[in-house]
Amino acid sequence: MILRDQYLVNKKIAWYRIVSVLLFLSAFSSCSLVEKSKNEIYIADLDSAIQKDWYLYSDVFKSVRVIPLAMDKSVLLGDVNKMQVYKGHYIVLDEEIARGVYLFDSKGRFIRKIGDVGSGPGEYSKPTDFTIDTKKGEIYIFDYSQKKIFKYDIASGKYLGVCNVEHRLNRMFFSKGYLYANIDYQLEDEPGQEHYLLQRIDFDNEGNVEMFFKVADYKKGWDGIALQGNMFFNLGTESALFVQDFMDTIIYVNGDQVIPYMVVKSQDWVCKTDLEILGTTDNPSAKGLAMMKLIQHLGAQRRAYNLSDVFVNDSVIGFSYMQGMMGTDALYDKSTGETMVFDRSKDDVLFGEQPSHRQIPTFLYASDRGVFYSLKPSHLPEMKYFISQGLVKDEVIGKNDLDSLDGDANPVLLYYEYKD
Repeated sequence: MILRDQYLVNKKIAWYRIVSVLLFLSAFSSCSLVEKSKNEIYIADLDSAIQKDWYLYSDVFKSVRVIPLAMDKSVLLGDVNKMQVYKGHYIVLDEEIARGVYLFDSKGRFIRKIGDVGSGPGEYSKPTDFTIDTKKGEIYIFDYSQKKIFKYDIASGKYLGVCNVEHRLNRMFFSKGYLYANIDYQLEDEPGQEHYLLQRIDFDNEGNVEMFFKVADYKKGWDGIALQGNMFFNLGTESALFVQDFMDTIIYVNGDQVIPYMVVKSQDWVCKTDLEILGTTDNPSAKGLAMMKLIQHLGAQRRAYNLSDVFVNDSVIGFSYMQGMMGTDALYDKSTGETMVFDRSKDDVLFGEQPSHRQIPTFLYASDRGVFYSLKPSHLPEMKYFISQGLVKDEVIGKNDLDSLDGDANPVLLYYEYKD
């Protein structure tokens, strides 16, 4: 195991330290993204942010398309826990109901299941994540219960190999020959060992890893239950942004580059003393109760935490975070350096008249052209009611498909395309 420490960047450091980090990062080779080279860190200052009433989807997106999955019910899914796009096809994971990874074409028609549940060669028992090597057309699927990563060919579904891992993980991302994952320490017993946020796994060399970013430095020392599902937010197919619940620094991952990308500053951001309420226990039940107590504390103190739903286009970096018990949307303007924080959001791309109350779709995946969300089957009756009341815009692509679904339908994808 190789341990690699990174330069600490957080909200407490003074401005001259930030300048030092910028100079430090200039030593890295530049990498072209949809926005610019990676020679500097974005600073999103929530304390000086422009407060706005409404986050209008139409300020970022120009259209929305409805994509029902397997309308013919050739496969039954309960939820979409993870999604990626590959050559215009959709690959989705259902952890609990269908318990597998499934491939659909661009119209949502079912093609095949990748791998299967079982105890034989190439079979998994509890698939909880996957990632794609877009160059080779291969997919890696993690089995949480067995601590194994299985590899398959996407086009044929053929099983290609397996790798045992030392540490469990929740989310993976493959980038230019490198396999990255977070580290889940919930079931680990390593007294006195330094804990890290990110690991780079060598699939072909018995799962050997490199470690990045100490938990003590970047996550206030908390290595317990993760609050959010997504941790890697795509920038196209080859790079991603990595962040977890109590981090204030978003990490950029691209090939062998693993460097800070954006720092979110706020006097209200969760600090290490807030997390001391969790105590130090190895009892899973006690940890769960402590986490509930912590969430109540963060709500009472109106602490900011849990960066999520990150997307990037040519003009803005969008993200969400918790402020106390309320979810908050924010946009960082890359040209001006200004941060905008919104009290409420209005999906005026999907709706002509905004419903007074609705269930919010789940953020799934950001491509270089738009963002995918999912509607759970339990949300569909509500959406059909909105259609019957004339609230959903006629311009919504695939609106009629949505209206024709019944109560036993699969989850539905909503694809919001960025404005030009």
